[in-house]
Amino acid sequence: MGDTTGPLHARPEYGLSGFPKVHFYQLDRGMLENDLRAMNQADGVHLLERVAIQDVTLGRSGQRHVVEIADNSTSQRLKNRSKVGS
Repeated sequence: MGDTTGPLHARPEYGLSGFPKVHFYQLDRGMLENDLRAMNQADGVHLLERVAIQDVTLGRSGQRHVVEIADNSTSQRLKNRSKVGS
């Protein structure tokens, strides 16, 4: 298998040795994530970083979804703005 934790140039690599017979596209994940971040921020989405999701409760019709998050020192419960099905 090889050393998966060693220097990057010495790690095993998996993939095709030639071109596939079907056309496909590859995405640059870094660019995609940066673009998604910029689009969300432009739409007014408040991004929370360095928090861990502790629990998710999906609301039924007429209720709100609840997400419990925590960082190193605090935890909080967040609810979506509108009720499910509204």
